[in-house]
Amino acid sequence: MNTLRRPMIFGAALIVLATPAHGRQSPDAKPATVAPIPNHHVPEPLTYDLGYIAPGGERTFEVPITNPLDAWVWIKKVTPECPCMEIVESKCEFRPFESGSIRIRFIAPAEPVHYFKRVHLVTSHPQFEHIPITITARVGVPLTFEQASIDLGTLVLGERPEVVIPLINDGEETVRLAYAVSDNRALVPRMADRMVEPGERQVIILALTDRATTTGPKEAHITLHTNCPAQRTVQLAVRWSVNDRLRLQTPFIEVDASASTAQSFQIVFEVAPGFLPPAIRDARFVDLAGLTASVVPAPPTGRIVTLECELEVIGHVDSDAIGGRLLVSLVDRDRPVVIPIRPLAGGSAVRAAR
Repeated sequence: MNTLRRPMIFGAALIVLATPAHGRQSPDAKPATVAPIPNHHVPEPLTYDLGYIAPGGERTFEVPITNPLDAWVWIKKVTPECPCMEIVESKCEFRPFESGSIRIRFIAPAEPVHYFKRVHLVTSHPQFEHIPITITARVGVPLTFEQASIDLGTLVLGERPEVVIPLINDGEETVRLAYAVSDNRALVPRMADRMVEPGERQVIILALTDRATTTGPKEAHITLHTNCPAQRTVQLAVRWSVNDRLRLQTPFIEVDASASTAQSFQIVFEVAPGFLPPAIRDARFVDLAGLTASVVPAPPTGRIVTLECELEVIGHVDSDAIGGRLLVSLVDRDRPVVIPIRPLAGGSAVRAAR
């Protein structure tokens, strides 16, 4: 999917021109007097991503342009950085506040590459005479994460959520995932399935370990190794931080798939000395598989806040089919605390004492 990350503009709307509001000038006339523009109003660099294109493939696309000024602006020249791009059509003059576009034909290189080139615009506006537009594409590079970077936000001490990240195969051949590694032992990647068919979305599961229970900002870089000749690795960046004001003593719920009756669990939060117990706004189960569940908050006891949970297996299901999450929303936190639910390894339930 084509994504223009920021609308194309020539300048900021706060520019004050000394010429008459709608007076048309020649593009070669002496430029109008323009008041200084604060740095935070200057347009950021523009990037247009073409996504996946097969080697030698062709794509024609449009880059939208808007003139936000109360004066005429001309595009004097449009120059691609490489012969892979051809300007098919370009609007040259823009009335005040008028919009238009530039049509570009892109012919992908014959070899796989992460393409990164620019198209340069020369305009009649004195403070935005040169505007570069960066064009990117994955030429023959089929795999991409739905998100190149993940921010887990601020976690409470002891929280160990699991995050599902879709991996997409945009190519025409099946790709096998060999293995995934993390440069931080606090985060472990797992693959749900090693084969990714053309056009298919596969998932990578990221699970925090007990090494993630130290406070402060954290980051990890995941490297996924594949058998694709054009793309031996795929990268993913993950960030999070840990706050020690509140500790989650029950980081996950393990359910015994062989149990024939409801199983009881306690989710325990402990507040750090000097802080009031957190107020629980809401607690609910989501994405349950093979289970029914209920949860009730218990009255706080000193620095301890407890949730009483009951989970029951639906009929006879394989342990791999059991899962879900408990989301606990606190009054003073923007994000809910995430508690994964998973099958108990070994077949016997381990529950918190009631």
